[in-house]
Amino acid sequence: TRRGSKSPEPLKLKTKENPRLCHPKRHLSNSISNCASELNPPPAELSSFDAPLAAVVDIHHPAAVPWISGISVVAVLNGGLVQIIMASRVLYGLSSQGNLPKWFGRIHARTATPGNSVLVISLIILILALSGSVGQLARLTSTITLLIFSAVNMSCLVVLLRERRNGCGMSWHPLLMVIATLGAFFSIVAIIFHWVIA
Repeated sequence: TRRGSKSPEPLKLKTKENPRLCHPKRHLSNSISNCASELNPPPAELSSFDAPLAAVVDIHHPAAVPWISGISVVAVLNGGLVQIIMASRVLYGLSSQGNLPKWFGRIHARTATPGNSVLVISLIILILALSGSVGQLARLTSTITLLIFSAVNMSCLVVLLRERRNGCGMSWHPLLMVIATLGAFFSIVAIIFHWVIA
């Protein structure tokens, strides 16, 4: 070896003892983690900001902050739109089955959508958005979504049990029953964790 350079033997011994040292993916992940920790503020400082992501963007690219705000607004509007579409279709389905008044199942002539259900759900979302904080609204939204998931899974379980009782079940129905039961169970557990433990 040249004068002043280290012998490669210790490095060879280290890599033989621990092959992960020479793994390229490990080096890449370590490099990314080190860069992120060096370039961004510490977690304790980030937790003091109301919008940590916007704070990080403001440090490195201040001109991009309005774009981040715009993307956040679009994401929030998209979430509200999804809730309106999902809940209005649920009301329409219940009305079509006779479990709710026919008024909820009326189809708009021009848009071919359940207009009355959309109007009712939009008013409910507007009242909830104006009556509480954003955190409470987000928690309520996720709770309603999990309740619908658990109800759908329990409905599938009831249908499968009814088909089995009537003798029209198939050989793979037990697997579907397990999936529906687990789906309902984990949805309820998530709701309990969301409101009681968290």
